[in-house]
Amino acid sequence: MYQAPLKPGGQPRWYEVLRADDRHWAEYVAGLLHNAGTPASPDTKPVLKVVRYGNTLLALPDEATVERVERVIAKYQPTEPRPPSWLRNPEQESD
Repeated sequence: MYQAPLKPGGQPRWYEVLRADDRHWAEYVAGLLHNAGTPASPDTKPVLKVVRYGNTLLALPDEATVERVERVIAKYQPTEPRPPSWLRNPEQESD
């Protein structure tokens, strides 16, 4: 389940709500969670992703929304610092 930043400067993330042994059970529970909404506002539906071995099996409400969430989370992930220009290889100069 996608969890938005809880405070200014916080990091968005995927929050693991459940671990299921069976794909069908995971998809069923994800559907229940999505249809139930959030406690603060039952009309607001959470963004959910069912994953097994790194493969997305189900994306709720749709795949485009999950991809947008993935891009938002990726923006907040720390990146490796670039080495100074005099230490870079010529292949790295195009970055």
